[in-house]
Amino acid sequence: MDILTLGLMVISFISIYFSIYVLYSSTFKKRYSKLKYYPTISILIPAYNEEKNIEKTIKACLRLNYPKEKLDIIVINDGSTDSTSKICKIYASKGLIKLINKRKNEGKVKSINKVLKKIKSEFFCIVDADTFLSPNSLKQMLKCFNDEKVAAVLSPLKPKNSKKNFLTKLQLIDYRLSYFFRNIFAFDNANFIMNGASMYKTEIIRKIGYFDERNLTEDLEIGLRLIKNGYKLEVAPTSSKTIVPENFKNFFKQRLRWYCGFFQNVFAYKEIIFNPKFGSLGFFVLPLNLFWAFIAIYVIASLIFNTFQEFLNFYLNLKFVGLVETLKFNFKNFYPSFILTSISIVSLISFIFFFLLFEKARKVKRRIFGKAIDLLNLWIYIIFYSMLNSFIWFVALFKSFERKKGWRGK
Repeated sequence: MDILTLGLMVISFISIYFSIYVLYSSTFKKRYSKLKYYPTISILIPAYNEEKNIEKTIKACLRLNYPKEKLDIIVINDGSTDSTSKICKIYASKGLIKLINKRKNEGKVKSINKVLKKIKSEFFCIVDADTFLSPNSLKQMLKCFNDEKVAAVLSPLKPKNSKKNFLTKLQLIDYRLSYFFRNIFAFDNANFIMNGASMYKTEIIRKIGYFDERNLTEDLEIGLRLIKNGYKLEVAPTSSKTIVPENFKNFFKQRLRWYCGFFQNVFAYKEIIFNPKFGSLGFFVLPLNLFWAFIAIYVIASLIFNTFQEFLNFYLNLKFVGLVETLKFNFKNFYPSFILTSISIVSLISFIFFFLLFEKARKVKRRIFGKAIDLLNLWIYIIFYSMLNSFIWFVALFKSFERKKGWRGK
């Protein structure tokens, strides 16, 4: 049995298993509890050189449909060198927010942990400085705490600047599909990634030891740690907006950190994998994520190897038999390479798989994002975006061993 056949068998199994999983989970309706009272909430907004977005983020928080006396908006200016502090001082002077100005940049996670040790609110919400909460976000997230074991709830994100260019349009599809999968996985407590608009129970986060200051993706790590300690993560039936990278450089930097953080945390919590205690997360979701990561790495590695081999053969033929004979040989013996055939087949199967789930996704997306995913854009996403992400996964495998850290945004 060759690698291609094995890969196709695995993909077929995953498609069938996941289709059954989706159909089964769709038979269960989420039940949200009614708010009996309004608990105290602290909104933490860590910011470093965010003069372009910080005011919009603050205004979005001020528009929240929640009792003002129960809400604290805290901006943590982590040594910004631009006008972030100046903008925040305007709102702080009016008593609308609390501003913590730090002269030295200490990093996002360390800044958050210091504030968490001092706040007295029952819940806290971490909002990135380029993320904008919708007016009913807090109430919708609180409704998901209908079980004492629920420790955190995330609000799905959608790109605010999705119409900017081709890259941002592809990211819109990425965020939509991400919400779809997270919503499905939350059914069996298999969702393990929080994001830039998440709410937590203060007491529980203190109990398990705050956020990991040495981690590349603290939101992913805290999710796995909560689940390992027997807690649940939920997905709110509402969405917030965020600014996504508008150029390849920033996109590459963001995704590289995400993927390096994935490797770091999955191997740190490797005891979850194939552990029956963690249900679908251990038996399906984490192994599936690892499988796709290594498939992506294999595709790029094979592409590089085959390309190098072709150039080497071309050079040797050119050197020993001449240009004319070399071109004759290459055209005569041309055939689709193994790697291109593999990509085509995998893309086709993926497309069929997503098409079968499209109607289900359409219903979910209309409720959260307003309209369904366009099939043409989905096809472009599967081919182009998948190859782009495969390359980043390939780089991340090597970069994940480095220990350099600095300020980290979304």
